[in-house]
Amino acid sequence: MIFPMLIFYGGQDIINRVAPLLGYDDYIDLNPLIAGIGTLGFIFGAYLSETFRGAFLGIPKGQAEAGVAYGMSARQVFFRIQVPQMIRLAIPGFTNNWLVLTKATALISVVGLQDMMFKAKQAADATREPFNFF
Repeated sequence: MIFPMLIFYGGQDIINRVAPLLGYDDYIDLNPLIAGIGTLGFIFGAYLSETFRGAFLGIPKGQAEAGVAYGMSARQVFFRIQVPQMIRLAIPGFTNNWLVLTKATALISVVGLQDMMFKAKQAADATREPFNFF
């Protein structure tokens, strides 16, 4: 929960401090959706890479050695022998990470909640009909 907020507010501050140094003087507003997608990409990219790393290490070395003994190149050994076995071992962990990612997307909505509530309050004040917005 902290990481999406850090990316949204801290990332926006860093971008707006670095942009004038690069010659861009306008204010840059970071979209909460983009910050949320980037955050989930960083977090679950690390989880999934660890899942596939574990699946790769779960393949016995003798499998690759057998491919080399048959005269296959390293590329052929990887794609014809190791990848099919790696996918078989990675599917349970990948599915688990996918379910956790699906649940984590609900947390990303909190990043833009403050802005959304502010806009709703502005609209309610302008129209004097608060029940339409809350």
